[in-house]
Formats: sequence, structure tokens, C-alpha cells
Amino acid sequence: MEKQQGRWKRQMRWIKEGMKNFRLSLSLRVSLNYLRFFLINGIIFFFILGFLYVHEEMKPVRDVIEQMVVLLEMDENKFADYAAWEQPQNLAVYLKDKEEYRPLYEHGEENWLEYRYVFGYCHLERKNGEWKLLIKDKQSVFRSGQEYELTFYYDASDAVEKSSSFLGNASLLYLILMLFIV
Repeated sequence: MEKQQGRWKRQMRWIKEGMKNFRLSLSLRVSLNYLRFFLINGIIFFFILGFLYVHEEMKPVRDVIEQMVVLLEMDENKFADYAAWEQPQNLAVYLKDKEEYRPLYEHGEENWLEYRYVFGYCHLERKNGEWKLLIKDKQSVFRSGQEYELTFYYDASDAVEKSSSFLGNASLLYLILMLFIV
């Protein structure tokens, strides 16, 4: 037993002395700094790219929202006809009237008002293995000389799923290229 402890102590002493003399070469240190630089910039780049992708996917929804606002300012019946004809997917529209939200259009089974929105704009969570991204937008509407607040809720979960698969493949390619360069 004492013999094993003595051997273990000698091995630990040998490792400690070796670590004192261990120095990274200058080229290895430079390469590691480049690797860190590429990783940080890659993370920032792919985050911005994902945000721009989701933003671009929402363009058709923003066009529908603009049309809905114009029609609602003219007549609520025209708004209802447009919503019934267009049937925008994953969208809900609420009119705030005297501190109470009245649904004007809802698509889907969501209870849009129950979620907590970060910065009053978006809700992101992972539910049952899938990402859920809800986006909230507010606009003012003038009807009969009175100003109302319209709140739009959009479920952008499909855009997140598409962008995550694209960004996953692109980041893998980026890592391979980065390691090759370093």
C-alpha cells in the first residue's frame, strides 16, 4: 500500500514538473486566438442572419396587416370580408376598447393573450421539442374620430424551424471552413 502511494506521489510530481515546463508555441497561441475570434464572430453573424431570415419571412404578414388596418379604418364589415377571404394563417387581431381586448380575427387554437412577451414584442419558448415564436405588434386605428389600438399576434414558429435547419447546416460548414483556415 505504501509502495503504491509512493509511486502515485512520484507520478504526480512528474506531472506537475512537466506542466511547469509546458509552454504553447507562438503559432499555436496565435491559431487559438484566431479560432476564438472566428467563433465569436460566427455566433454573432448567425444570430443576425437568423433574425433577418425571420424578419424577411414576415413580409407577407406585414402586407396583410397593413391592408387590414386600412380596411378597418374604412369599415369593420370590409375588414371582416377581407379576413374571411384572405384567411391569414397564424394571425390574430385584437381591438383594445376601454382597456378590454376584443378579438376581431383569430386563426388557430392559441390563447394569444396568455403569453408573456419580452420587451412587449416577442415570446420564444421550446414546447414539446418544438420552438414557438410569437410576435406581437401594435398599431393605432382611427374610426369615427376616435383612436383605437389594434394588437396583432403572429406565430412565426414555421420560420424559426426553417431558419434553424438552414443555420444548423451553414454553421457546420462554417466550423469546417474555420478549422481548415486555422
